[in-house]
Amino acid sequence: MANETLPAGYLDAGGTFDDALKDLGFYPDGLLWAWDTSVGEFVLVLITKHFDHAGPLEMYRLLFEAYNGSAIPAEVSPFIVRLQSTEDQIAQRMLQVDAHDAAGKRSSTIRFDGEVGDLKYCNQWVYYYYYPKRARRFTPVDRARQWRRFRQNVEKLAA
Repeated sequence: MANETLPAGYLDAGGTFDDALKDLGFYPDGLLWAWDTSVGEFVLVLITKHFDHAGPLEMYRLLFEAYNGSAIPAEVSPFIVRLQSTEDQIAQRMLQVDAHDAAGKRSSTIRFDGEVGDLKYCNQWVYYYYYPKRARRFTPVDRARQWRRFRQNVEKLAA
C-alpha cells in the first residue's frame, strides 16, 4: 500500500461525518477509510447492522437526503461511502489493532495494513471497528427504534 496515502483532511472529514450521523441518531458499528482497488479511490466504509435491517437502498436514500440537507459534511459525498453489513467479510476480518495511543490520540507512529477483498486499509485510517465480541448488543426493538429516529431526523430536514 505504499502508493496509497490518505489525502490531507480526510481523517477530519470522516470524523465530522461520524459526528453528523450521531447527531441524526445513527451510530455506526464501524467506520474507516479504505483504498478501493476496484475503483482506484478512497472510500469511507460504514459498517452497520442497519444494512441488514433497512437495506442499502433505504440507507443510501437517507444519506443523500442528509447530504442534500447539509446535515452531513460536503467533503463526504454519499458517492464515496461504502456501506457494509456487520456480517460482511470486511467487518468479520477487520484489523483489530487500535489506532490510538494511551492518551487517546490517533497514533501516527505505528502502522498495520490490512486487506479484505478489494479494500486495503491501515489502522491509522480507522475511527472504530466492528469486533463481534465487543459489539453493542441491541435488541431488535432497540435497533428498530434507532433506525426510526434516524429516518425521522433526516426526513425533518426535507420538510
